[in-house]
Amino acid sequence: MAPNIWIFHILSAIIWAVSSQSLSDTPSKCCGEKGDRGPPGLQGSPGIPGFTGQPGFPGIKGERGLPGHDGFPGMPGVPGYGGVKGDKGESTVSELEELKKQITLMDGQLSALKSDVQNLASAQKKALLFSKVTFTEKKLFATNGFEGDYKETKSICSVAGGRLATPQNAEENEAVLSIVLHYNKMPYLGIHDIETKGSYKYLNGELIGYTNWNTEEPNSKHDGDDCVAMFTNGKWNVINCKENHLVICEF
Repeated sequence: MAPNIWIFHILSAIIWAVSSQSLSDTPSKCCGEKGDRGPPGLQGSPGIPGFTGQPGFPGIKGERGLPGHDGFPGMPGVPGYGGVKGDKGESTVSELEELKKQITLMDGQLSALKSDVQNLASAQKKALLFSKVTFTEKKLFATNGFEGDYKETKSICSVAGGRLATPQNAEENEAVLSIVLHYNKMPYLGIHDIETKGSYKYLNGELIGYTNWNTEEPNSKHDGDDCVAMFTNGKWNVINCKENHLVICEF
């Protein structure tokens, strides 16, 4: 078997030598010369955009800066045009005088009103002594039902702080008449012509203004007919001052 092994080795060496020669005679194709550069390829499609990131947290607020310096003052503006001269005003002296007069008048009216209120309050207190009372805007009429002659009735009213009823307008005449009708008696009025016959006056001496005489009155036929009374029809009649009649006082 030894000769066979040697033969095998010899054949293998021959085959290898022949194969090596054949390869060396064949031109090599692995490393040829570099060829020309080919044309550029087509541009690829753009890629898909990425996702937007989340906003970050706000930063910490910085400290307040120092105030700046005051700026320089600006130039003065151009003066405007002068306005149109107004009309001459009227003097207010006359208006002030008129205002003073009105204030003085109002003060007087206020004082008079205050006096009227005080007088009415006082009259109401005095009238409490009487049993029958009627009112008008400025007067109060009252009676206690007593009767007497002219001097007595006048004295009773004076002591009470009033005076005999003296109607000076239709309203006051109606107020007195309401008391007359209640008692069905004639009262003396504060009117007479004792000093001068036919010249009828109030108790304070002034000539009468308002009148409400009965038919054919005033008529003084007899001595002593110097006083005036109211009948139950509200009319005035001249009577004798010594007769007894109802006492009606005014306050």
